[in-house]
Amino acid sequence: CALASDLLEPLRHLAERIVLSLIHLKEIAPDDFSVQEKHGTTCHRLNGEGFRTFIHRYEHTMASRFTPTNGEKMSYNAWLDETADSLVRALKFGISYQPLRID
Repeated sequence: CALASDLLEPLRHLAERIVLSLIHLKEIAPDDFSVQEKHGTTCHRLNGEGFRTFIHRYEHTMASRFTPTNGEKMSYNAWLDETADSLVRALKFGISYQPLRID
């Protein structure tokens, strides 16, 4: 789990931007959440329409293009694929891991 978190950490700003934008533009409202009790904890989950709204914005954002520090324009999806491939090569062949950086 920690490895997956480390891999996704550079993309945290995208998730935060998506959520804050959806709230600010009132595309997601309190009615888009359901409340559940699990193991003594209250959980708030996006329901059907709210979840679809979030996924649509997420997919649009991940398909958008940017230029990482290597200078090659790519989508966030492509960046994630290349970062995962780079990590696999490092683990498999014992070479140093050089992630693409987002600045």
